[in-house]
Amino acid sequence: PSQVLPGLYLGSLHHASERHLLNEVAPYLSSDGAAPIRSIVNVSAEAPNAFEKVGGPTADADCAEDDESLRFEYLRCDACSSSIDEDGLLDCLDRACSFIEGALQRRRPV
Repeated sequence: PSQVLPGLYLGSLHHASERHLLNEVAPYLSSDGAAPIRSIVNVSAEAPNAFEKVGGPTADADCAEDDESLRFEYLRCDACSSSIDEDGLLDCLDRACSFIEGALQRRRPV
């Protein structure tokens, strides 16, 4: 993925589907070390959320139940859908901005 702003990255479906690529990007340093990308905005109409576990929208199958910082969280926003209208796109952008702002405030790269 390419860094757009500190903590904000733009990537492809390939990037969002490869855990090692998300782990390599660690822009924020905290007392515990670097934070990998764990918050993802999925704008595809069809691509699945790669690390979403059945039974929970933010669950990561390889993550311990009590390790929330390593869990993936997703916002699905079908901005690429052929049926989206202007109001739907504006709503999608508004939800994406709120999701990104919240993640960055919690020092979770997006």
